[in-house]
Amino acid sequence: MTIVKTKSYSPNLRAKKPASVKEIYRHDQEQPASTEQRITTSVKMKASLKQTVKMYAISHHTTMGEIMEEALTQWLKEHDD
Repeated sequence: MTIVKTKSYSPNLRAKKPASVKEIYRHDQEQPASTEQRITTSVKMKASLKQTVKMYAISHHTTMGEIMEEALTQWLKEHDD
């Protein structure tokens, strides 16, 4: 009796290793050249601080990310050596 394999090995089906880090990021939406690409990051902070920032953001119709970005930008300007 002869066994016939229906699926054969194909090197084209293997996962391709990325050539650079840029190949890992998704490019779902094209951004205008005048705006810098936004990325997601995470930070650890006290729960009470997060709650305070979140409540401020809600009451001022903004986001925590916008508040944190503005605060970090201002801090860096003040501490520029």
